[in-house]
Amino acid sequence: GRIDFTNKDFAAMQESLHMTQKSLSDYFNEVVMVRSDLECNAADTEACWKNDIRQKWQEAFGKISAVEQQVDLRNAEASRRLDALDLHTSGMQDGFGEHKRDILIFGARS
Repeated sequence: GRIDFTNKDFAAMQESLHMTQKSLSDYFNEVVMVRSDLECNAADTEACWKNDIRQKWQEAFGKISAVEQQVDLRNAEASRRLDALDLHTSGMQDGFGEHKRDILIFGARS
C-alpha cells in the first residue's frame, strides 16, 4: 500500500515536472520570438529614421541652394541697378558740368 501510494505520488510529481519543463520551454521559445521581432522592428525603425533624416537633409540642402540662387539673382539685379544709377548720376554730373561751363563761358562773354 504505502509503496504504491509513493509510486503514484512520484509519477504525479514526474508528470508535473514534465509539464513545467514543457511550459518553460514554450515560454522560452516565445521570448526568443518576441526578442527577434523586437530586433527586426528596431532595425526597421532605424532604417526608416535614417531614410527620413537623409530626405530631410536633401530637402534642407535643396532649400539652401534655392535661397543661394535667389541671393545671387538679387545681387545681380542690385548690381545692375547700381550700374544704371552710376551711369545716370554720371550723366547728370556731366550735364551739371556743362551747365557750369556754359555759365562760366557766358559770364566771361558778357
